[in-house]
Amino acid sequence: MGVETIDKDIIRYSQCWEDADTLIEHMQVKEGETVLSIASAGDNTLSLLAQGPKKVIAVDLSVAQLALLELKAQCFKSLSHAELLYFLGAKELNQSEVGSETGVQSDPRVDSDAEVTRRDRPAIYKFMRKHLSSRARSFFDLRPGQVEGGVISQGKLERYFIVFRRFVLPLVKSKAMIAQLLKPKARQLRASFYHQKWATPAYNILFRLFFSSFFMALLGREKCFFTYAREELSQGLLQSSKTALIEQEPADNPYLHWILTGDYGPGLPHYLRQENFEAIKANISALELRQGNLNDVVRELPEGSIQSFNLSDVFEYLSADQSATLAKLIIRAGARGARMVYWNMLVERTTAAYCPDQLKIEEDYSTSLAAITKTFFYKRLLVERVCK
Repeated sequence: MGVETIDKDIIRYSQCWEDADTLIEHMQVKEGETVLSIASAGDNTLSLLAQGPKKVIAVDLSVAQLALLELKAQCFKSLSHAELLYFLGAKELNQSEVGSETGVQSDPRVDSDAEVTRRDRPAIYKFMRKHLSSRARSFFDLRPGQVEGGVISQGKLERYFIVFRRFVLPLVKSKAMIAQLLKPKARQLRASFYHQKWATPAYNILFRLFFSSFFMALLGREKCFFTYAREELSQGLLQSSKTALIEQEPADNPYLHWILTGDYGPGLPHYLRQENFEAIKANISALELRQGNLNDVVRELPEGSIQSFNLSDVFEYLSADQSATLAKLIIRAGARGARMVYWNMLVERTTAAYCPDQLKIEEDYSTSLAAITKTFFYKRLLVERVCK
């Protein structure tokens, strides 16, 4: 079974697990540019809107992923920042935030039954649904439990992490030990803690087992996503997580906090931060959703029309020949100097190898990646430029 034939009606990722801060730093999106972005869970696509582009074209095969992105985008249009965090499932509302200056209760168009409380996600959804497309309404109307539970925890991969947090991790780590890991420390103390207390034989065995390619393909992702992989997932993840836990400060990592505790901790992913809320909201009309095969969407774009490409880890699921075909389409659609950013996890792909005269590697992070990005699932980040 290929990627084209997977079930497009389930949410596979309800969060983006590629560090948006790293992505934004390397995409270098400028005001007035047109950007193409793999939609996925929508987080990083929304973050790109904060940079002021003229248009962000979000592409995905999955109807479910586009419905999720549309719902998140509508939250920026309709809710206050505190309400957005609550509705998505990122934070609880404080009493002082109920009845704040914007959002559900203060909007005169709101239905009376939605005014009862803004702690009621179904009521907030009922208010927002009238502004959604029929596609997004149909999707979430049939899944009230996903709305009520907070959509950022409803993806297949996120549920996999929840199983790890609730049933696997407690076998080898107490809540006190997890809290100690997430407490700020100097690098030397982080290294000592990891080697002496965290990386026990029992932990390493369970980690390798639970995050093996076999179990991930069975419960967390799709078997076809591993078609071109030649390496075992768990060993690479164990090594990169070690680097991340020692070389970075776990206390400041919202992705790690969520995996281990179900909460982002003191920080938030880029698109959810207060300082980015107004910029994303002001530019939300620049978002354009397109459902379909990436090749077909790129083929239909005007020549030289895209200045930046956020390609996620799309080459992970393509053969070498398919990657070369996509690279040529990107060259045609990309403006001269267009930037392309993508990630490798288990499959080594460098599109510049297919078109060396028209694509140049500008930056290539491999051995150092886990030390600079807050997500440690990938072993390589590539930044390339179109130089036709």
